[in-house]
Amino acid sequence: MPNPVPSSRPATGSASAEQFGSGTESRRAAAEILTITLEDRSPLDHAMEDSVNFGRLSGRDRAFARAMASAALRYLGPIDSALEDLLERPLPTEAEGARALLRIGAAQIAVLETPVHAAVGATVDAAKSWRQTFPFAGLINAVLRRFAREKIEAVRSAPPEAFLPPWLATRWRARFGEVAFAALTRVQTQEAPVDLTFRDSGRAVEWAQETGAVLLPNGSVRLARDSGPVSALPGFAEGEFWVQDAAASLPARLLHMKSGESVADLCAAPGGKTLQLAVSGAEVKAVDRSAARLRRLEDNLDRTGLIASLVKADGAEFGSAGRFDAVLVDAPCLATGTIRRHPEAPWIKSAEDLAELLPIQWRLLHNAARILRPGGRLVYCVCSREPEEGREQIARVLREGFPGKERLEFDPIAPREFPGLEGLIDETGALDTNRSPGGDWESTTDGLDGFYAARLVKR
Repeated sequence: MPNPVPSSRPATGSASAEQFGSGTESRRAAAEILTITLEDRSPLDHAMEDSVNFGRLSGRDRAFARAMASAALRYLGPIDSALEDLLERPLPTEAEGARALLRIGAAQIAVLETPVHAAVGATVDAAKSWRQTFPFAGLINAVLRRFAREKIEAVRSAPPEAFLPPWLATRWRARFGEVAFAALTRVQTQEAPVDLTFRDSGRAVEWAQETGAVLLPNGSVRLARDSGPVSALPGFAEGEFWVQDAAASLPARLLHMKSGESVADLCAAPGGKTLQLAVSGAEVKAVDRSAARLRRLEDNLDRTGLIASLVKADGAEFGSAGRFDAVLVDAPCLATGTIRRHPEAPWIKSAEDLAELLPIQWRLLHNAARILRPGGRLVYCVCSREPEEGREQIARVLREGFPGKERLEFDPIAPREFPGLEGLIDETGALDTNRSPGGDWESTTDGLDGFYAARLVKR
């Protein structure tokens, strides 16, 4: 069976205590982030906001804490398996902090390639500084030293299925086949590249040439790994661009908005698609249930000088019939297409969550059809690799329709709409970045988050 990670170097790259700083505070913060994420089933970004210890960090210490937590989540399956072999008896349920520190220590050693003495010493110091983990400091020291002697290669060369929870590994192997499953799993262990969307496409070309970044076929700019903080890049303060995965930038383009047209962006935050729609000069209503996420969207609107009306509401209930020329539905989903960017996703979601999300997606689609004027365009998208959330929802719309007068017809995407990425359009005319032209999951043009998007017209 192919190894998902080259044994010579972990896919996430090397990061040492010397690179980031050697304080125990970073380890303790990383452990707290990891505990909140896995125990509360909370997205990593939310866990960082909720972590008291992480909130006390700044600069390089903050970056190191995030790197450790992310690495532990990318390799959670293999790390847990290795630690289970090394523990004489399972840790008690209430020892979440100790369990998290063990995972963080193992990730430093096997994934980030932190020198063993620094990883073990600082992690043990973090345990001693934390009341709930102080009694486990000796155990953490012993287990991590054994881990460094016995388990590094076992983690790095674990089989593909070890990197995902069983329910998801089974689904992906059945859908993609053995070879593609192994290749896809290898990609998921890597950090996602940082892509930028520019207000002015001409400026994107110039900026890429000036900075040595890569201009992708869709017009996104992909940064080099060592580009530094985005906020320090030229043009950020002036609002020339925003961070948005290249795949995430594609659905909004399908609407072909014109100046003066009206569009509703349902489930809009964090707002990359809202900004794209606003660039066109359209009248944009950005709808989201989260006030905090809308505030972040407002900050980006202020920075870029773009205009949109923000509405705090449930996208499945917002609006009145026949108002909008276009509607974009970026529906909540399992987010299995964004694991590179959100390594916690497979571990905080489940097959049961899929069953709960499907009716939510359906209600959003129904409301989108209701608030769309006759002849208006609707784009539905999900950042998911699960067919139930993408193409099967659209197939149901076309097969069953909705109660009342809302009737939608499929509007196939023409290959000319995405020159250079034609292979991402499936046989029905939908956009599916889960497809792999040529079978290469790791090429520059295929290095995209997993998105499905379909365009429909109201009749």
